Amino acid sequence: KGFNATQALLGFLLLVPALAVLFYPAAALSLISISALLYILARIVFICKGFRIFYHYFSSLLYFILYLCTLEIAPLLLIGKSWGLL
Repeated sequence: KGFNATQALLGFLLLVPALAVLFYPAAALSLISISALLYILARIVFICKGFRIFYHYFSSLLYFILYLCTLEIAPLLLIGKSWGLL
C-alpha cells in the first residue's frame, strides 16, 4: 500500500510538468529535470519506507542492504555498463 501511495503521489506531481510541456515546449529541458528530480525524490521516499519496514534489529540491516543491491542498485549498474558509462 505504501508503494502504491508513493507512486500515485508521483503520478499526480508529474502531471503538472507533463501538461506544462504541452503548452510551453520551450521549457521542456527544465521540466524534464524537474521530473527527474521528482522521480529521484520518490525513490528516496520508497527506500526510507523500506528501511522502516525491514529494520527491526541490527542483523536485519544485512537483509535490507541485500535487497537494495539486488533490486535498486544492480539494475542501474547493469544499464550503465551496457551503455558504456561505467
